[in-house]
Amino acid sequence: MFFELNDTDGDLGIHGKVDGDEWKRLEIEDPYERRMMNIRAIGRLKRQGITELFFESAEPTFDELDPKKFFKRFPEGIYEIEGITLDGEERENE
Repeated sequence: MFFELNDTDGDLGIHGKVDGDEWKRLEIEDPYERRMMNIRAIGRLKRQGITELFFESAEPTFDELDPKKFFKRFPEGIYEIEGITLDGEERENE
């Protein structure tokens, strides 16, 4: 995960990419261990598994969301990515 500050467009957002073994569930937690994303494969996709995911948040302008408020919403620190593989193994990364 990384934060993108775009001075030219005057906006700020979050980008993330997760890649690895086949998983059926994925969570991202903030530095205070509060869940901020929860993805679960269901049906046929649960049997197949997911190996890669890319996401990008909305990027409000600085007029809509001051960068100080943005970083209060998304504080500095370690964001944990936790997943469960198709085999039921728990995986964790930062």
